[in-house]
Amino acid sequence: MMRSRTRTPARRRGRVAAVALVSTMLASGGVTWMSAGVAAASTSTSVTITDPTGDPTPVADARGDIVEVAASYSPAAVNPTTPTGGLQLSLTPAQYTDPASDPGWNGITGIGWSIDTDRNGRTDWLALEEKSGAVLVDRSFHRVCSVASYPGSGVYRLGIPAECIGGAVEVRVGAVMIYDPDGDPSTPNEVTDAAPDGLASTPISAEGYPDSPAPGLQGYWTAAADGGLNNFGIAESARQGGPLNQPVVGMATLGDGASGWMVATDGGIFAFGGAGFFGSTGDIKLNKPIVGMAATPDGRGYWLVASDGGIFAFGDARFRGSTGAMTLNKPIVGMARTLSGDGYWLAASDGGIFAYGDAAFYGSTGNIALNKPIVGISRTRSGAGYRFVASDGGVFSYGDAAYEGAAVGGGSPTVAIASV
Repeated sequence: MMRSRTRTPARRRGRVAAVALVSTMLASGGVTWMSAGVAAASTSTSVTITDPTGDPTPVADARGDIVEVAASYSPAAVNPTTPTGGLQLSLTPAQYTDPASDPGWNGITGIGWSIDTDRNGRTDWLALEEKSGAVLVDRSFHRVCSVASYPGSGVYRLGIPAECIGGAVEVRVGAVMIYDPDGDPSTPNEVTDAAPDGLASTPISAEGYPDSPAPGLQGYWTAAADGGLNNFGIAESARQGGPLNQPVVGMATLGDGASGWMVATDGGIFAFGGAGFFGSTGDIKLNKPIVGMAATPDGRGYWLVASDGGIFAFGDARFRGSTGAMTLNKPIVGMARTLSGDGYWLAASDGGIFAYGDAAFYGSTGNIALNKPIVGISRTRSGAGYRFVASDGGVFSYGDAAYEGAAVGGGSPTVAIASV
């Protein structure tokens, strides 16, 4: 049940049309998602969504008519035989049929659950159930891990390990079912239904409140100047470094536990996993070298920061302020964005913090005598904390950031840190 370390593209057969529909509906902006500031009392560990009978389109068919969708979330391990542990998803149709024996499941019939884990209103993970089995994929339809399936009893059920969705603090779900009555993809008579109709469930948390991550499900990378990656906790994609034109000085991640970017002093970008390229400062004459970067919440853009605090925005990243016009005691060495993406922190080599937009202050090493200078900063998944890393690999945690270890005493100096 653990996340696969071989991230191969999921099969894009007709049965995943349900998931494509989920993603399209969520990306259209028709969903109102919970903001990071909602009170803890509004979040529980489970949610049940009822849906009107007889409302699938274009015609009513009980086999494709969703009447209830339910979800529960726990940091406990998924039980492969009993629907408990992790993120449990279920869908009840007006008339259940067995995928193994119903000819209708030979066509484009399938179920897709949309899962949002970072409160940005976009699909982060997609749980797919089709005749051949069930799987979890990311936004790019790359396979993340296998999931438990519990057939029978009139309900379609899946169990997803919490670590497969990054040990998310909180999730929201929506579901779509497509049913093809004759099992023939060439005849356009499939029935589609969504639950809820707006695809927005109430949020649920592994702990019952939004600002305490599930225990043991945090992680981060530290990057070396030669492009090497050290992984801690649930972070994946450790790799060896090698010769580069310019040294790596910063990194940012997609939040899927396996993808992100590293940036060199000239602003050159090195993407790994499923991360995309949105631009660089490689062809720009810089006043000061690039020292860090941060990614936007949807992973479709990033900021680069120079040692004077100058900000360069690419993709859907927006400028929120800089120290470019200030005289600094110590140079800027890294940055991290807030949970919403409406702000960011800049960190100086002495651990001093400069906050912009909706960024809050959680602490600094400004009054600590450091063995080595700070070289990077990384925000926690909840947005209520951050970590610094020093050039010797030492890690300093603030807010709700947990300490998972450090790479002190390695060969190449540490230059950056990024949370899962």
